[in-house]
Amino acid sequence: MKIRSIILIIVILFIGCTQKKSDDSITFGTLPVIQALPIFVANDLGLFAKHNASVELITFNSALESEIAISANQIDGYFADIITPIILNANGTDLQIVSTLFKTDSSQRMFALLTPPGAEKESLARTAEKGIAISTNTVIDYITPYLINSVDTSAFKYNKIDIKKIPIRLQLLLQNQISAAVLPEPLVTLAEQKGAHVYADDKKLNMTPTVAVFTTTFLKNNKINTKRYLLAIKEAMDIINNHPDSIRSIMLENCQVPDLLMNTFPVPKFQQLDLPSKENIVNAHKWLNEIHVIDTKLDIEELMSDEYLP
Repeated sequence: MKIRSIILIIVILFIGCTQKKSDDSITFGTLPVIQALPIFVANDLGLFAKHNASVELITFNSALESEIAISANQIDGYFADIITPIILNANGTDLQIVSTLFKTDSSQRMFALLTPPGAEKESLARTAEKGIAISTNTVIDYITPYLINSVDTSAFKYNKIDIKKIPIRLQLLLQNQISAAVLPEPLVTLAEQKGAHVYADDKKLNMTPTVAVFTTTFLKNNKINTKRYLLAIKEAMDIINNHPDSIRSIMLENCQVPDLLMNTFPVPKFQQLDLPSKENIVNAHKWLNEIHVIDTKLDIEELMSDEYLP
């Protein structure tokens, strides 16, 4: 049994498994991050109610907390990167990805590789050799080699410095105590404003979409409710894209935007709802097998379903 699944089981047993609700409302776990903005907009503007979906949002402080909750059947669905649903599915949690929520494009990034303020300019190969601060076995770990490779194909391999907590990773970078780090937005923009240099970002990689995931048990009995949920998310995305200034206050209230960026960080754009590409899933699954986090074969039809998309 993998270490990650052991941790999940231990924590689940510790918190206990309360009886699952019997009504048809949707309990959905999310994180206070900008990629989840449409979820908060749909909730705050009453779009779930408009589309006859009864939704209870539960905001978790970490991805691990939401993974535990979905594994313990305490929530019906959750906001995730593409890595964690594959891991949970491989460890026996029956769930499906029903839609993407956020994707990078040529005009907006989500992850970037940065070097410290005032650091001497050196080759990326040398920086990779010194070590890059990441969080191992996560989406950041997954994307880092591709960030490196987008700049220098000779420097694909790198030494990992495992720093799980993102704020500590940022602090060490800004204090020039590490040679490089991979960070998410909006901390990338904050680090840039404080003098850090962006060596590479994921604008053109199209590798790390965030997704909406539901348990298969919920989906079997709630096809219409799931479609209503996604209709509300689609309308929220349209509002964000067409009237970004009108929802800035919702972003600042629900998403972790540093004080220094309150008035300047751009409201992100959201593409239409669809599924991650098969290439996204195949590559992520292959990587997880290669690093021995999972040891299963991939069934894409089991892991994803497009029947709930608007």
